[in-house]
Parts: sequence; structure tokens; C-alpha cells
Amino acid sequence: MDHQQLKLTTMKTITLLLVLFAVSAVAQTPEQIKEKRAREMHRVLNLDDRAAWEKFIKENYTQALIDRPMTAKVVGDDGPAKSEAKPSNNLEAKIAMMKQLHSDFAGSKLTSLKQEGEVLIMQLSAVDGEGKMRFKFEKQPPYRIDALGVEFDR
Repeated sequence: MDHQQLKLTTMKTITLLLVLFAVSAVAQTPEQIKEKRAREMHRVLNLDDRAAWEKFIKENYTQALIDRPMTAKVVGDDGPAKSEAKPSNNLEAKIAMMKQLHSDFAGSKLTSLKQEGEVLIMQLSAVDGEGKMRFKFEKQPPYRIDALGVEFDR
């Protein structure tokens, strides 16, 4: 092998290694993608920005979750759980939910993220209580949020 061929082979090898390194650095596991979505939700709910909430919902929720009517189970100081109907426009209901989450969790600290079976649990510490968000995701990429539950203990 002459000097020119050796140089060409070396450059091809280096290029291939750089491409493989770049691809492996960008590739994320499903768990990393899910955790990234949960962290992004925490970041966005800290914003007092309706447009940011709507953008997050459209980009990170499945269409099935957006279309699903909402009800909330609220436990009050005066008695057992009750159901409350939310607005009939499902996207608006999800935005209203983000507004309520902002009210409850703005300024909170994300204290843990852990996977329990199919559910990712995000633990939050707020000024006036502790909260948990439970996320279920699509089983296939792009792993958007398909169900969400929230608990807030004051």
C-alpha cells in the first residue's frame, strides 16, 4: 500500500469513527426520552405563559390524550373525593390544567424521577407541599405522554 492509499484509508477510518461517535452521542434510550419530556414539563409549568403551555401540550401529548375529556378527583378538607367536569374543549381543558399546575408547582424543585413499571414518577417539592406526577408514555417512538396523573399534598 503506497503512502497516498494509506492516507486515504486513514481519513476514511477517522471519518467513520467521527460519524459513529456523533450518532451514539445523539441516540437516546426510551427512558432518557421519557425523562427529558417530564423534565421539560416541569420547566414549562414554571412559566406563566399560556402559549408555552399550549406548545408543550401539542408537542408532547399524544393526540388521544389531548382528545380525552378530563375529570379531576379532588379531595378537600370538607370530605371525600368528588369529580369535577372540565371545559368541553379538550385542548382548552389541558391548558387550564397547566394553569392549575403552574399555580400549584411554580417554583417547585424536582426532587426525583423514577421508573416504576410503565409509569415514570416525578416527585416535586413546592413551597406549600409535596407533589407527584405520574406519566405514562406511548410504547413506541416518539414516546409522547399518553396519560398523566397528579397528586399534591398540602
